[in-house]
Amino acid sequence: FRERLAAFRSWAAGKWAELGRFSESKGLYLFAEEDYARARRLGAKVKRYVPPDLPPPEGAKALYEEWGRRRRAFLKELEERAAALLEWCGREYPAGKAEAARAVLGELPDFAAAHQALGETYSEELGWVSGERAEKVRKGLLPFGRSWLPREEVLALRSDWNSCWTVEGKYFTVRTNTSPKLARRLLRFLDTYRSWWRSYFRGFRPNKVKGRMSVNLFATREDYLRCTRLIFPASSLYGAFYFDRTGCTYILAGSGPGGELFSPTLVAHEHSHQFVHQFFNAPCRRYYYKPGAWINEGIASYCESLIVTADRTAFAGYRSLYHFRGAQAHLAAGRLVPLAKYVETEGDEFARGEERGVLYNEGMALVAFFLHSDGGKRRKGFYRYVREVLSGNGSRGLFRLCFGKEPAELEPEFHAWLRGGGEKR
Repeated sequence: FRERLAAFRSWAAGKWAELGRFSESKGLYLFAEEDYARARRLGAKVKRYVPPDLPPPEGAKALYEEWGRRRRAFLKELEERAAALLEWCGREYPAGKAEAARAVLGELPDFAAAHQALGETYSEELGWVSGERAEKVRKGLLPFGRSWLPREEVLALRSDWNSCWTVEGKYFTVRTNTSPKLARRLLRFLDTYRSWWRSYFRGFRPNKVKGRMSVNLFATREDYLRCTRLIFPASSLYGAFYFDRTGCTYILAGSGPGGELFSPTLVAHEHSHQFVHQFFNAPCRRYYYKPGAWINEGIASYCESLIVTADRTAFAGYRSLYHFRGAQAHLAAGRLVPLAKYVETEGDEFARGEERGVLYNEGMALVAFFLHSDGGKRRKGFYRYVREVLSGNGSRGLFRLCFGKEPAELEPEFHAWLRGGGEKR
């Protein structure tokens, strides 16, 4: 049994190390960091990898997708090996089945056979449960307050927003009148995105948040508008938004492409606002008013370059974003705001100004310029600029201090870079 369990872990560790070498060789440095860390946790003797702070390589989107294909193949074989290990334990060494199941769940959290080996029962609403809770689930009951009621009755009650479900994850709490299953799906995405955002923008030195961040997931547009109109009576609120006074994001279920549960790019944009606000404990005035407004919206718009590959997220393909193409078109038409004026734009202009589309596009392009131009040489200055502004130190001379030039002096370089299509990496 010990040999078989060690072989299972060793094989998984080797596969993670193999993925790490692929990621490192292709310039997917943050993926390599996580791959090697996963390998080490399983006992592999691999280096502690410190990723360089460089932009992703040219063709990064295709490389991330190739990583995803390799990861899915790894997962498929891992599931086969996990099933074989549990089957052998059940036949040859029942005393080790629980330990083997826990080892499997460390790599495959949703592997049904492992949960069943631990005596757990699956509930659409509660996930995997055991003991007395499992017994009640098998009887067709669900918890409501301190009582257990028939499942259909509870589902009807929870469909009302005023008595909706509360589903807690490691970093987020979701309130929803859809279903806990959909909430868990959203939680998994948000956990992955949060990890990526903090890694990608580690130069900002984001703080850790005490407690969980809040998310509201609405079943219907009527529910969504009933709540959101109390906050923004006259605004058009698409499928998601963040409100700093409540600290919550508000998401309409089914607002994604083709009726999907949510739009990853839209949720990435709105949760970037939540991260900027809460990771830096920044009062609204620091990122809604000048000089922080363009930072808040520019970073969030840049985050719309998010892609999902296997069980990870990444930023890739910023040059194909409509924000970037829009900024190029505005530049050609002479509509971009002069940089000296742009970095002093107030948040109200982004929210309600006549040129708000130009402002969003220019902000995303400017963030990309600082992150990608000259092989990433402006990144450190950008990190410092963001940190200082969000900490309340947005002095008049800060831009020159961080970038070596006044906005008007840097503008020709920004425009030339944008006109040339961004960094060809």
